[in-house]
Amino acid sequence: MRVRRSFAREVCDVYSRAVTQAVLPVYAPKRVRQRLGFGARALAMSISLTCLAVLMTAVAVVPSADGIGTHAALGLARCGFEQKHGLPCGTCGMTTSFAWFVRGRFFHSAYVQPFGFLLAGLSGLTFWASLYVALSGRPAHRLLGRLPVWPIAYVTIVLFFAAWGWKIFLRGRGLDG
Repeated sequence: MRVRRSFAREVCDVYSRAVTQAVLPVYAPKRVRQRLGFGARALAMSISLTCLAVLMTAVAVVPSADGIGTHAALGLARCGFEQKHGLPCGTCGMTTSFAWFVRGRFFHSAYVQPFGFLLAGLSGLTFWASLYVALSGRPAHRLLGRLPVWPIAYVTIVLFFAAWGWKIFLRGRGLDG
């Protein structure tokens, strides 16, 4: 038992020496806390308020029982793509999905329009993240710079068309709403 403890202690000592000798303090870059300027903080606050406005608009409307057409409560016209082709467009059901999302009915939101569910969630996340950036002045570009842009773009496009196919399936089977 004693041998194992001394071996573990020896490994820890070797590791700590290796870590301290890896980079001398003279060569280590100093960590400078970067703060954003007024313009960047104002931009972050405007992004936050825009997301909040979208989510508050979703609170103001009542979700349609048909799973489509909730935007009519905002005074917007009926979907021209649906009128012309008889099929829902790729964004049909987004307002209804947002309206269900802000009410905490996540299953309903995802069922009516899965891409709308994702966008509503991203709107909420963006609201809080940009509010944090605006109030703290801490930049988010390091985190955002690490995201793989092209894979995310491809996945987003695939998810959009998959959600559109789901919406067409629901409308064709009369299961919408």
